[in-house]
Amino acid sequence: MAGPPGEGLFSAAAIHVDWNARQVTCPRGAKSSSWAASTEFGWETVKVKLSQSDCKPCPNRADRAGQSASRRLMTLRDRREFEGLQTARKRERTPEFRAVYALRAGMEAAISQGERCFGLHRARYVGLAKTRLQHIAIAAAMNLMRIGNWLAGIPIAPT
Repeated sequence: MAGPPGEGLFSAAAIHVDWNARQVTCPRGAKSSSWAASTEFGWETVKVKLSQSDCKPCPNRADRAGQSASRRLMTLRDRREFEGLQTARKRERTPEFRAVYALRAGMEAAISQGERCFGLHRARYVGLAKTRLQHIAIAAAMNLMRIGNWLAGIPIAPT
């Protein structure tokens, strides 16, 4: 397989979808032989097949379709969702997005520590006031643990 998710020969970003002609073109230039609207798990989807005559001789067939498959079968979301997803994936590769996501990753690390070490997701008490007090106590315990680690010279784990 090539590159990280969303990039390379075998990802959705590598195929060209012509929604008006109802046709998909793979990275090697093969065009789809079948296009059918469908519904899967309540989502509007499109089922696309490439022809066996195009896929069988392809040296990357096993990587794209699987060891035993004779051709590539794809399920795409409807046009609006597919294009929105591709736009979001492009945005994820920008430096601006990574800077904002770094803040989120730091917060998620704190929440994860609260869950793993202090049982943050499990309310031990009934009622909003007692649950709030539990969360404040967990936050204080996390701060004390971090101060103790800092005094002991234990480095902060990278997020």
